[in-house]
Amino acid sequence: ADAQIATDGNGNTATDAIKSALSRVWMFSDLATTYMTAGDSGDAWKAFNSGVQVAKGIHNAWARARALGKLAAVMSGLGREAGKAGKAATK
Repeated sequence: ADAQIATDGNGNTATDAIKSALSRVWMFSDLATTYMTAGDSGDAWKAFNSGVQVAKGIHNAWARARALGKLAAVMSGLGREAGKAGKAATK
């Protein structure tokens, strides 16, 4: 439990060091995709939701549009993976 807390703290510190909100959205989107590919849907959705929270704070229209486009693509992938898992579970 202590190691998890330390890891989360280090991750938050590293994330905070990324000044560009758009870059943070990209990072969380890439993490979500990586988790999804590894079959870890819980962490994939956590990373995705973190990206959404960052995107909410983007006020520049161009950057916000880029961030939301990236998140939409990731969400589509998460939805496809969830659909595959659901179909496999019902067979």
